[in-house]
Amino acid sequence: MTAFGGLLLYFSLVGANGLYGVGNRSRCRVVCLRTPDFADVFFGTQYDFWILALLVSGFGSIGTAINIVATVLCMRCPGMTLAKMPLFAWLNFVMAGL
Repeated sequence: MTAFGGLLLYFSLVGANGLYGVGNRSRCRVVCLRTPDFADVFFGTQYDFWILALLVSGFGSIGTAINIVATVLCMRCPGMTLAKMPLFAWLNFVMAGL
């Protein structure tokens, strides 16, 4: 899901008006925000793709973190306590918790 969210994020750059359309060109000049050619910049579909990409990649990151925490807590070797875990496993566990 994180990779799919990243693809959606990159697609939001070329979606709607494209790289050379009104949406991206209008940001480089000063115009009145009420003009019709500037209205597509704030209400175009590229921002919908951007919001969707952030949601999808966020859910993917949360799913990955839950998977790492569950793996560290449930799949340790028999007899290995949390205090005996290697530093790399602790690093992954703490970062997933954050």
